[in-house]
Amino acid sequence: MGGLWADYERTAEGGLKLGSPRNQYQYPESVRDWRMRLPVSRRQSLGANSLSCIFSGLIVAPGIQNLFDAEKGAAADTHSALCEQARRRYQEEHDRLLKRTGGSENPYLIHQELYDVMTKAATVVRRNAQLDEAIGTVNDLHERAKKCSLSDTG
Repeated sequence: MGGLWADYERTAEGGLKLGSPRNQYQYPESVRDWRMRLPVSRRQSLGANSLSCIFSGLIVAPGIQNLFDAEKGAAADTHSALCEQARRRYQEEHDRLLKRTGGSENPYLIHQELYDVMTKAATVVRRNAQLDEAIGTVNDLHERAKKCSLSDTG
């Protein structure tokens, strides 16, 4: 459990310099993303990860804010063609999703199966054989998800 330092800035005494944009801490994404889907009783077993989130908010976030404050110009000053290209790419992806019809898979069932496999194979105790099986299942679910259509295009 926990994470690893990606970078940090030291004080003259060797401690952590608070507010530095270099203070970066990364914790396991796979745990962080699916953990919030767990019932509250199960989330408590992953308390160390909660501490990682709190630490990131208290230490990393001020450094990011200081970095943004030090930047010259604003996001609005970014080259408009770059922003438009990104907007167009995401709009096209959104439109493709909305146009899917007659899908043979239920996204809610796929979500439940993903939850089940992650809970079985990727909680605190992990075994290589279970992880190998789980990645195969996750890959299958990914392919099945491509066959889903949206029932609500609003």
